[in-house]
Amino acid sequence: RARTHTHSVTLPYPASSCCSCSSAMAVWTLPATLVLLLLFLASGLISAHDLAFPLLASLYIYAMSKLVFPPLSTSRPPNAFAGNSLFVKYVIFAGVVALLLPSVYILGGFVLGCQDAVQAAVPHTFLLVCQVLSEQVSFRSDAVSMPIRAFLPIFYNAYRLLSMSDWIRADFARGNDIVLSSSVSIWLSIGRFLSVVNMALWNFNLFCFLLPVFVPIAFRQYYQVGKAS
Repeated sequence: RARTHTHSVTLPYPASSCCSCSSAMAVWTLPATLVLLLLFLASGLISAHDLAFPLLASLYIYAMSKLVFPPLSTSRPPNAFAGNSLFVKYVIFAGVVALLLPSVYILGGFVLGCQDAVQAAVPHTFLLVCQVLSEQVSFRSDAVSMPIRAFLPIFYNAYRLLSMSDWIRADFARGNDIVLSSSVSIWLSIGRFLSVVNMALWNFNLFCFLLPVFVPIAFRQYYQVGKAS
């Protein structure tokens, strides 16, 4: 009997995350993510609770994947947004705004000697790199169900809103009581712009995409697989 073959578009990053922003543009390969993660760890600007969050989130996600939403099939869950050109553009835009530009901003600040101006941006960018790494690992695994793939970016997105609010407060408060050099002042202005844009982007991502769009799709696909099996 003739066998029908179906073809799906394979994206170069996790299709069920939002750049997740976060998240993994084609240029952010696993080795590059690890290098960036090590650079942030070596900076000494990561607080203890920001270091603990990725570990605790990973343990919680693992427990959820085993006890609450185990895989219902041995095959890997389908890409929720495969072939969606608008989603691809959104992921690329979010990757540039939320990961590429802040990383360049931070590294450039260290090169220019403007460490004080960029240190508030480090926690958010570090956590986003951890999110990208977690998604790259989980989306390569057949043992991670669709609901868990939705929960992972939601956990990180919600927690990073706190670090972004700290970033905004720190950057807009800095320089009000002291005179800054021109280079530091310019770099600080860039940081203020990036902090506001990222706050708007990630609020939109959480409340307008992940919760109302991606979560229903993830649960629908999960329970459809359960009924089929």
